[in-house]
Amino acid sequence: MGKYLGSESSVQTLVALAQPTYLTLATDKDRVDICQFYTLSGKLVDAQQNPLVGKTVHLYGKTEPPTLLGTTVTGSDGSYSFSLHGTAQGLYVFYTQFEPVEIYDGSRSEEVQVGVALLSLVVTVVRKGTTTPVPDATVTYGHVFIDPISGKEGYVWIEGERQVTDENGQVTFFLQSDIYAVRVNATGFYEAIQSGINLTEDTAITVELEPVNPVGELLKVIAPIIVVFGTVAGLSYVVAKA
Repeated sequence: MGKYLGSESSVQTLVALAQPTYLTLATDKDRVDICQFYTLSGKLVDAQQNPLVGKTVHLYGKTEPPTLLGTTVTGSDGSYSFSLHGTAQGLYVFYTQFEPVEIYDGSRSEEVQVGVALLSLVVTVVRKGTTTPVPDATVTYGHVFIDPISGKEGYVWIEGERQVTDENGQVTFFLQSDIYAVRVNATGFYEAIQSGINLTEDTAITVELEPVNPVGELLKVIAPIIVVFGTVAGLSYVVAKA
């Protein structure tokens, strides 16, 4: 029994001593043509930003389940790289992973995207009537269709690829040629939809957001009450009778 407890305690000590690691990943190209090469590179460091040398890093494609695309070893400065080329049209998402080893804990990089033979749609979100950018706005793109019965325009939103605007109020989507719409939501603003975006070449659009008017929203709530009870004077009479 004593040996068992001692072994468990040793394992707990090793776990507690495991040093955290940090893994970065970047691409030299956000978009490439078919057969064009691009490089994914990064660095593996410990908690003190010291490079970890000779450690194995795995490259994965974000699929379901994830696809192992390659394995390499970090260099003398903790850096690593993978060379790939565009094989088929589409948007590809990658990440790298370092498995726990020796005294080091495992880590995973952030995801990077590379579009192969795609067009760019840059969306800039601004406050209505100004050029002031709106950061932290959620932008979703979708496909446009016409309802065969009503003849009205409808949308199929691609919720899984929504993005949040940066400090310049911008996001960039890499898409195939088609007709698109974008929907923008932000705290303190009304939702905005811009449709009829015929993406046949790299395109940039601007979407204006109208700030929410608190007084106007209050009037929307109380207006039905006024309609039901009549004029303001009539409403006062009803309250007095009660």
